[in-house]
Amino acid sequence: MINKPKEISYGVNPDLVAEPKFDGMRGIIRSNNDKFDLLSVRNDIYNSKLIQFPEIIPILPDDTEIDGEICIPLSDVSADFGSLQKRITVQNKQIIQHYTKTIPVKFMAFDILKYKGRDVTGLGYKERRDMLRSIITPEQQNIELVQVGTPIDMWNKVMEQDGEGIVVK
Repeated sequence: MINKPKEISYGVNPDLVAEPKFDGMRGIIRSNNDKFDLLSVRNDIYNSKLIQFPEIIPILPDDTEIDGEICIPLSDVSADFGSLQKRITVQNKQIIQHYTKTIPVKFMAFDILKYKGRDVTGLGYKERRDMLRSIITPEQQNIELVQVGTPIDMWNKVMEQDGEGIVVK
């Protein structure tokens, strides 16, 4: 789903959590019989994008989809979009290999949409987050789970580290 800005009152609602908004390329990684596709938010298949970003090596259960942002993190709450732009259109394999060492990307996962063939978008945020945490393990290469915090704490951290903003859920 595409996030749209919305004014809310944070108050002290303990159920609200915030994530940093990374400045990158939105995508969904889909597993299918040990193969992986990178989809746009409009479900266009960008198979070549995983070839463009060979440092992203998913280890996901079959028929699973995770939603996130391909970016070049500067910290755990900010990213370098300018450097990512260099990577997005490159097709030359030697240049791609050079960039994997000099400006490596990460897939910052923030949601799970499908798990082992089951649509999980109807589940609550905390349940989906736990499910995502169970599959985004240290064995994943350049795939990380986006951190969460209270809206006020996350906002302060993002502002201190010159991030783009936050998403409140």
